[in-house]
Amino acid sequence: MSEQFFDNLSKLDKDQKVFELAALFMKVPDIAYFIGMPPEELATIIKLHPENELAIAYHRGQQKTVIMLRFDCRRFAVSGSPDANKEMLQHLAEQKHSEHA
Repeated sequence: MSEQFFDNLSKLDKDQKVFELAALFMKVPDIAYFIGMPPEELATIIKLHPENELAIAYHRGQQKTVIMLRFDCRRFAVSGSPDANKEMLQHLAEQKHSEHA
């Protein structure tokens, strides 16, 4: 399964590779090396050029996994997990705070 994922990943466009690797929470230098770019160049794009397709792919990839994890956390909270419930309440507090930022 992992080898098949890697083979498929190798065939993707650069922004799709960034998306998938960011979804795995790979470090920026590792992503950069995989796509054949100097790490400092990718880091600069992500930090200073949010409109760039690679920066967008990077942030969307991260968010993909964050959202999946959040769904799981919510499911565990609804099922009665006190730890998951506490975590979801923390996320709610952070969301409320962000409304006023």
